[in-house]
Amino acid sequence: ILAALLISVSAFAGNVSLPNGPYLIADGSATSEVAPDTVTIDFFISNTAKTTAAASNALDSKTTAIFKVFRDFKIPEKDIRASSVSVSPQYEYNSNGHQTYTGQQVSRNFEIALYDLTPYPKLVRRLLRANIDNISDISFGTTHLMQDRNKVMKEAINNARQHALEMAKQVGAKLGVAYAVASKNYNSFLTQDFPMQESYFPSSVPLPNAAPPPLP
Repeated sequence: ILAALLISVSAFAGNVSLPNGPYLIADGSATSEVAPDTVTIDFFISNTAKTTAAASNALDSKTTAIFKVFRDFKIPEKDIRASSVSVSPQYEYNSNGHQTYTGQQVSRNFEIALYDLTPYPKLVRRLLRANIDNISDISFGTTHLMQDRNKVMKEAINNARQHALEMAKQVGAKLGVAYAVASKNYNSFLTQDFPMQESYFPSSVPLPNAAPPPLP
């Protein structure tokens, strides 16, 4: 969403003055839907045992199975991120609020990226069969994000200009050049109490001979 014809990016620091002559603010928006061609999968494995060594041995078995899945699906090493092993004690609380030590939990986080969605369903099933403990996030994306973003921004600016032309036409004025553009919804002290944003509400009790409110 672009708030066009008034505020530049540097205005966010509060160092841009308003134009000396008449001006207007117009918003424009555009939306584009694209099919994803990438996916990122975040998951973790863990194991709890009485000792750290026992828990770690079980976790090593899970890790071996998971890396076999990666090799079977030919996932490049550069697209795999594996955290270091984390160890933490585990407790259970009874009804009296007392805690009882239950063992050591050993865990590890993984993140993998796919740039071909074809094997995605089979890969998820294989990971589940490898006894992963939790899939924390699955995020789809696109490899041509900047091209799509620039296209939508251009459409949004054109949309804002059309709005500005209509606004100028309503008051019999001609639209000049753009003073500045902000590529987001803009809200700052520069637009607080801006006259075009004023709203008028009728009184709940009609006043005799009351004059209509002035136009904004």
